[in-house]
Amino acid sequence: MTARSTKFRVRWLRPFACFAAALMLAAFAHASDHDAQGRGTDDRSAMMRGIAEYWLASQQADGLLPYGFDFLTGKADDDVTSTGFIAREAGAIWVWARYYAAVRDQRYVEPLRRGLQALAKRSVPFGKPRAQRVLDALRIYQIPFGRMTLTRALHSAGLLYTSEGPASALTASGLDGAWTGSTALALLAELEYARATGDQRFAASRNAWRDALLALYVPGHGFRDGPASINDDDDFSAGEAWLALAAYNDFDPHDARVRDVLADADNALIARLTARPDTQAFQWSSMAALQRWRTTRDPRFAEFARNQSRVFITRLPRRVERDPYGNRCGWLEGFGAMRALLGEAGDDVTRLDAAIVREAARLPRLQITGEPRMPLGGGGYLVSPALPRFAGAFLWEEYGRITRVDAEAHCLSALLLMHERRGGAHPPASGVTTPAKRTPQ
Repeated sequence: MTARSTKFRVRWLRPFACFAAALMLAAFAHASDHDAQGRGTDDRSAMMRGIAEYWLASQQADGLLPYGFDFLTGKADDDVTSTGFIAREAGAIWVWARYYAAVRDQRYVEPLRRGLQALAKRSVPFGKPRAQRVLDALRIYQIPFGRMTLTRALHSAGLLYTSEGPASALTASGLDGAWTGSTALALLAELEYARATGDQRFAASRNAWRDALLALYVPGHGFRDGPASINDDDDFSAGEAWLALAAYNDFDPHDARVRDVLADADNALIARLTARPDTQAFQWSSMAALQRWRTTRDPRFAEFARNQSRVFITRLPRRVERDPYGNRCGWLEGFGAMRALLGEAGDDVTRLDAAIVREAARLPRLQITGEPRMPLGGGGYLVSPALPRFAGAFLWEEYGRITRVDAEAHCLSALLLMHERRGGAHPPASGVTTPAKRTPQ
């Protein structure tokens, strides 16, 4: 063979060899990415199952879940009279119902039923005085001075609420301590349970919790904090109530009262939260917008999501710097809902995906494995004989010593949103119901 023919063959074979090598590398990269996604999905499924199994094993006789535990003191962290306690319990029951809808494990049905019975038992009836509609119209709640004096005067005159009526507020300490967000979460829990199981035994409670949110709505502005309050500036509880009514409207689109209040709330809360984005309300308003988008396909909700995602992606590094070890599953929930909405709207979600991947990578470090010792910062370990009982629970912060039921609930909710995006079973989670095929209203 001549030197010329050898050069000819080398010159023409080299591109084919490079092309073949490129194909092999691409196939290997695809396989590696596929394997990583598979492992990620498996890991997420295991984390979700861990939370649900922990709740199943530890549910209390009264139907509620363990609120929290401090491994340093060896004591439960349960303040059963606090507003936060009962709200977080309701939130956990709601997310557990969403998980049941995804996996259909029948072992969870009876515990969910007991949880809803506990919420119904802790709900107190009330009504809205006729004169209050005049106060709503006059916008008296927005006066910038003398608010405490005004609250006491209205309360004494019986103008804030009546002790009888069709509404019912979830509370740990009577109507004066009732918080709108707690009732909203109870309504969400019942809706998810009823949708997933077809069981209508809690329909009366559902209607009473719905009526409470309708009674506490201030037209053109938002929701009062509770029956005994005139404050209607709390974005946190407003976001929860917005989500709950959005879920109810998707559940029963023929309820005209909910439809009318929700149309007004959409306008008021989009305007309010666009002008003043609120970190505390972020995940709730994100899930509310996702639900409304899926129910109506109204582009306003996609535009709201774009604005909110830009704001909170920018804020995230500051939050990380300020609290590097904190449990940020609430943020992950918000990003997950925004990503779902904007992905369906056809937007570029690259930045949202990056934020979700970074935050999701921390989740295994927040979940208790059941080993008798738990790593702390600096190479140390927390050793406690109680740790195996809490396998599946989530810590309030990395390298921390405290569990919290709302940490578990927010992390499970965020994982469900990620599971849905990867093609998992689609739980009908208030804000995560299957995309509607209705004509936009």
